[in-house]
Amino acid sequence: MAKKYTAMNAGAMLEALADDGMKWAEAFHEQFPAVSVEDAFGWFANAIENTWDVRCSRLSKDEGEWLYFQERMESLRLLWREIGVAS
Repeated sequence: MAKKYTAMNAGAMLEALADDGMKWAEAFHEQFPAVSVEDAFGWFANAIENTWDVRCSRLSKDEGEWLYFQERMESLRLLWREIGVAS
């Protein structure tokens, strides 16, 4: 299998992987082939979700920050719908 992610420099790889658990799993598997993509996906998906939960819980402690976050997410949803990324 050709190296798709681990051949990239660190900055490019982080940008390409973003918060996609499957991409992280594939990159991890490239570096450590003894670990299956399926196992790695479970690890990375859980880690990404956990960081999302932690960030949201921190935001919810400050009502102003939470309202700003909600407004920002809604504006992104509308933009994504407008450009055809989401329905």
